[in-house]
Amino acid sequence: MRRLASRAHPVGIAVIVFGLGELHARTRGTPYRFGTQNSLWAYGFLALALIVCSYALGIPDQFENRREALFASALAGIVGTGAAAVAQTLRPNLLPRYILIAAPITVAAWNYVISAFVTRATVSSRRDRVLAIISGTDAEVFRVDATDEFPVPERAFQIVDVVQLDAEDVDRSGAAARLGPVVRDRAAAAQPTVIVVNELGQSNDAIVEELVRLHASGVRVRTLSDFYDEWLGKLPLTELGRMAMLFDIRDLHHLRFRKFKRLFDVIVASVGLLAIPIVVPVVLVGNAFANRGPMFFRQPRVGRDGTVFTIFKLRTMRPESLDQRMAWTSPADPRITVFGRMLRRTHIDELPQIWNVLRGDLSIVGPRPEQPHFVDELEQKLPFFGLRHLVQPGITGWAQVKFSYAASEADAVQKLQYDLYYLRHQSLTFDLRIIGRTIRSVVGGKGR
Repeated sequence: MRRLASRAHPVGIAVIVFGLGELHARTRGTPYRFGTQNSLWAYGFLALALIVCSYALGIPDQFENRREALFASALAGIVGTGAAAVAQTLRPNLLPRYILIAAPITVAAWNYVISAFVTRATVSSRRDRVLAIISGTDAEVFRVDATDEFPVPERAFQIVDVVQLDAEDVDRSGAAARLGPVVRDRAAAAQPTVIVVNELGQSNDAIVEELVRLHASGVRVRTLSDFYDEWLGKLPLTELGRMAMLFDIRDLHHLRFRKFKRLFDVIVASVGLLAIPIVVPVVLVGNAFANRGPMFFRQPRVGRDGTVFTIFKLRTMRPESLDQRMAWTSPADPRITVFGRMLRRTHIDELPQIWNVLRGDLSIVGPRPEQPHFVDELEQKLPFFGLRHLVQPGITGWAQVKFSYAASEADAVQKLQYDLYYLRHQSLTFDLRIIGRTIRSVVGGKGR
């Protein structure tokens, strides 16, 4: 359903824009019919601006409620049409006033319908019913990850039953043979649409034979890692050792991708430079009243291949607390000033990192770089934490849009799972999706 909506969404916007133009030409007899190249380019630019703005605001992704979907839909229509109106100052009268009024209204309605369709399809009663067949250690972690309401999963599901396996029973031939009927009975009672099985379950012939029968009856079967990937949008740490080398990392294994990504970073950062003359005076005034002290602060961070670099940010904490900044930062951290909290919520404090991007320290999208002492601690406790340093760190990332703050080591574990998911699926399309979710988070007031 989501894939169908994603494909229909931009086509619908293009049909709306050009349809309004054709309707206006036929009813008014105006010269805006698509007989001239300039007129065609103007309508094309308007359609493109509306598509880009809609995507940046998260449409047609799932929204948490109707008000959020309505706000994003209306804002996309207004901003996209506004961009086209500003561009029209270079060549006036290519788009009639009727189009500039009707387009944002109709596109906003279309955006809302699409987002409502995706949300309804995702959270409807037809959500997947999941039966898990996993060992004790995996079962404990799975229950926590699969029942946590935040962040919102990539695909809606509910856990209907968990068959917890014991390694000794799987190894004993007599007990192992009885596992097939156990799975059959539990599946008959739970009526699952998806069965998740970990490596221990896959090693038992009786379970595999039963899974083959259930698969033939229409039940989908997934490994634990595939379920995490498709439904949760992250990788399971419990199976990471078995799959860490089984996927390409584009930034590492495809050099052409790295060049394109670097070009993309430089272009986006160069555009971001235009915001500095606008933001700096506002920050100066805000600091004078509610955030007195130095405007900037520097901090060592660990980048690609473990290289330490200096990151630049707008200061958001009280100057006297900067010597305490080695501690984890929480959403309600008392060290953050009133104006600093606003800078963090809008991500304006990240603006100086454009310089880090131009220097090559950072990418626009990637795992968030941590302080060296945190890296030393986490690498000792999390064997695969160093994998995230195989790629360029970023200003924003999949872990940021899915999980937000890391205020403890437990949160760092969660964010690592999302970072490793990003490594597995790294692409420019995925980067654009993350940027879109970041913008939606900022616009919706959900910044950290």
